[in-house]
Amino acid sequence: MLGDRSILKSYNSDTILTESDERKKIEQPSYEKIYEGREIILTKEFDGIVLNNNLKDILDNRKSVREYSGQPLKLNELAYVLWYTYGVKAVLGTKRKATLRTVPSAGARHCLETYFIANNVEGLEQGLYHYNGVTHGITLVKKLLNSCKEASGIAAGQEFIQGCNVLFIWTCIPYRMEWRYPDVALKYALIDAGHLCENLYIAGASIECGVCGIGAYYQDLADSLLEINMNKDNSEVTVYMASFGKRQ
Repeated sequence: MLGDRSILKSYNSDTILTESDERKKIEQPSYEKIYEGREIILTKEFDGIVLNNNLKDILDNRKSVREYSGQPLKLNELAYVLWYTYGVKAVLGTKRKATLRTVPSAGARHCLETYFIANNVEGLEQGLYHYNGVTHGITLVKKLLNSCKEASGIAAGQEFIQGCNVLFIWTCIPYRMEWRYPDVALKYALIDAGHLCENLYIAGASIECGVCGIGAYYQDLADSLLEINMNKDNSEVTVYMASFGKRQ
């Protein structure tokens, strides 16, 4: 039985569009999720980190990497890939705000959130973290006794994930996109996820790290670990993952 394919479609020429909450003058949702707790502000000084700045070479040799060396990832290397996947370069507007980030987004809505499980990162204890693109900081959401096992478990038991340094987990807060684009919000949200992960591939390759995008994961386990859900008032859902680590 085929699934619902309507999410792939854009507007028709004769479509009567749903009036958006933006046009109704309803207050826009927050453009960044905030976690309480000690935030570690990361560096933006990346001198000496990049080992390959030849974009043509990076794209010609792009592939998913599932084997990692086991060497620890440096904190400034993590800072580098976080910045170039979802860092906020500027916040625009007064009443209606938008973020300009290192990746594009429909209407600058940027409806995604970045989490990661730290397996082997210098200076970080094992655990689940959240990235704030505005402050370029990370906050420990919860400690994990065995982060490798947790990472593999939510990713449908894919054992290669246990060897990665970091498992990135991206969620979507749908209303950020629905506020402006109620009819095609989900289509735009998933396009945004593709932009973000491609930037991770490119940034990772530039520091000789490997990436593997992951669409096969257990929805219930991932959402439970992040303590998120799709309830009406505060909807958030896991949509994509990627393993990341030092190449062999």
